[in-house]
Amino acid sequence: MQNDYEEIEYTEDNLQHTDTQQEGESVEKARVLGLIFSFLIPLLGILLFYLSRNKVIMNMPGGKFCNVMPSLISGKNRADLGVKVVTRYPEREPALDSKILLLNADSGEFLALMDGNWITAMRT
Repeated sequence: MQNDYEEIEYTEDNLQHTDTQQEGESVEKARVLGLIFSFLIPLLGILLFYLSRNKVIMNMPGGKFCNVMPSLISGKNRADLGVKVVTRYPEREPALDSKILLLNADSGEFLALMDGNWITAMRT
């Protein structure tokens, strides 16, 4: 039976080339993520300003709460919908937790689900 694939002999040189290529790809991925976050962090600051104006507060027994803050940000070419959810459960560690959901408001397309604790701390 004949193989349909090429057999590759792995040598130290081949493996080093593969490692270098993977490191380069990792650096590129990190650079792209850095660019994405450098765009998202200012957007989240704006989003949270608007979120604070449309807050739904649900208090529960035992000092627990869930705050939901929706926001619509209209830009020149598109609109984004953001929803920040902050919960407090005193028995949980940490007691306070936040998540931010971003959607394309025109299509409903999911854009991101992010940890919102850092941005909540900056606003508080």
